Amino acid sequence: MRQVGYLAGAGIFALENHVHRLKHDHEQTKLIAQAISKMNCPFIDIDVNNVHTNILVINFRGNITAEMFRQRLLTVSR
Repeated sequence: MRQVGYLAGAGIFALENHVHRLKHDHEQTKLIAQAISKMNCPFIDIDVNNVHTNILVINFRGNITAEMFRQRLLTVSR
C-alpha cells in the first residue's frame, strides 16, 4: 500500500483517544444490522447474529444501487 502511514496514523490516534467508544460503536452497529434486517428486503442478507464489532457486512443480491438502498432505509426508518 502506498503511503500506509496515513492509515496507520488514524488507527494509532483512535487507539490512543477513542477506545472507550468502541463498546458504543459495537452496540450501534448491532442496532443498524437489526434495522436493516427488519426491512425484509428480498435482495439484502445480513447475519445479525454474527455482528460482534463495528464492522457490518451487508450482502446484496441482484441489481441494487446505493440510492435504492438509501431510499429503502428512509422508508423503513420513519
